[in-house]
Amino acid sequence: MAKAKVGVKKKTPVKRKPKIPQIDPEELARIALLSPSIEEIAFAFSIPVEACKDQMLREEVQLALELGRGGRKLSLKRAQWKAAMSGNTAMLIWLGKQDLGQSDKGTEGEDAIEMATKITIALKEMQRRTSPQKGDKSLDAKKVKEALQTPEVAA
Repeated sequence: MAKAKVGVKKKTPVKRKPKIPQIDPEELARIALLSPSIEEIAFAFSIPVEACKDQMLREEVQLALELGRGGRKLSLKRAQWKAAMSGNTAMLIWLGKQDLGQSDKGTEGEDAIEMATKITIALKEMQRRTSPQKGDKSLDAKKVKEALQTPEVAA
């Protein structure tokens, strides 16, 4: 029988981490059109999330992600423009606010004064049209004035 050598340890096999596939920048640019999260990118490339985060530090991966997301924004803007040009009023208003800096509100002081002036003019015009004039025997004007002066009675 052979004697075992004293003091010699058996070599234990070294466990190596499985090689993680690299993110393909061209494929990532296509996937990035959907604005995926890190988890979704990791799933798409079948790699762990932590490995995906590490690979996101690579310049070519960052560029591919940026290009894909830029393509998404361009496609969305194109669709919005098409909707606006086909007569979608809401989209026309929204694009005016986004691209032209338009808003529903102007400067506070000017808008408030302008609005108050318009309301005052409209109320005076309404009063002029509904109040009977001297010598006006129109039943319509009298009825309107009476209706404005008497409170509504609940039926």
